[in-house]
Amino acid sequence: MSQLSSKQCYQQFKKNLNEVEQHFGRKPGSVQVIAVSKGQSIQSIEGLAQWGQMLFAENYLQESLLKIISLSDLPLQWHFIGGIQGNKIQKISQYFSWVHSLCDIKTARKFNDAREKSGQGTLQVCLQINLDQESTKSGLEKGSVLHVAQQLRSLSHLHLRGIMVLPKTSVDFDQQRQTFKRACWIFEHLKQAGFEVDTLSMGTSRDFIAAIAEGATHIRVGEALFGPRK
Repeated sequence: MSQLSSKQCYQQFKKNLNEVEQHFGRKPGSVQVIAVSKGQSIQSIEGLAQWGQMLFAENYLQESLLKIISLSDLPLQWHFIGGIQGNKIQKISQYFSWVHSLCDIKTARKFNDAREKSGQGTLQVCLQINLDQESTKSGLEKGSVLHVAQQLRSLSHLHLRGIMVLPKTSVDFDQQRQTFKRACWIFEHLKQAGFEVDTLSMGTSRDFIAAIAEGATHIRVGEALFGPRK
């Protein structure tokens, strides 16, 4: 994409987002857009940053390091959304300020230790939920969320912000909404249990409209911002 088309793509998406927020009675600007930059170049990320996009997400540590280091002079906020391998926790902790894909207390403790040793301050985390118990995806079962959240209370270098879901692919809008409604129920259940969570991370380029309709606070969007991945 040329720089001009990149700007047009970004501006059109932001316009569409504003219309979706209004349509579903959401406060304008209440939905945070995280640009999924997996497979995208440093130049493409720099282009979006120029138009005002500051939140970026990566799935793979090795791919992300060069981007994060190269763009360290920009005030970007980096979110890790991929699977977490134990031997990469220290680096993820070092280079990312958010982790959306936390699935177990053992990994949480390792992140807490890494943050404590580095003196970087608090790591923002979301618990990943496997809504449909898919064997190919990581995530907690619905019944385990409250228990793990309670265990996180003792980890002073982690701040539980909410939950993240990546549901089964569906092209049916009503089905998408029903799935996201279940995620919202888990999120509200955490609030009712006394957790001060504020992040419902759900929705991608293919289903972010349904996610916003059901209360998403953060959507993770790639192709809708960057165009088709090469």
